[in-house]
Amino acid sequence: MTSVASTLERSAEDISVWVSATRAARGAGMDLDHAVEAVRQRTLSRYLSLRPEADPEVAEKFERLSGAAANVSGIWHWLDKLEQPVG
Repeated sequence: MTSVASTLERSAEDISVWVSATRAARGAGMDLDHAVEAVRQRTLSRYLSLRPEADPEVAEKFERLSGAAANVSGIWHWLDKLEQPVG
């Protein structure tokens, strides 16, 4: 598999995991802040830059650019739109 193809496959898998985890948190009645933390804990092991032995500067940059708060919030609002009645 090419590097591009494997990157796209991993990205699609990541999106699926994030959406599934966010849906589960909403289904459990969590508010957005609690959902962010639940999803962060569920996805933590997926990213080398967030592991305890990682460079703290890299972890901080990753969190700013693509962290749980931004991702879960975006997915949360997307799910809100999906669940709104049409018409």
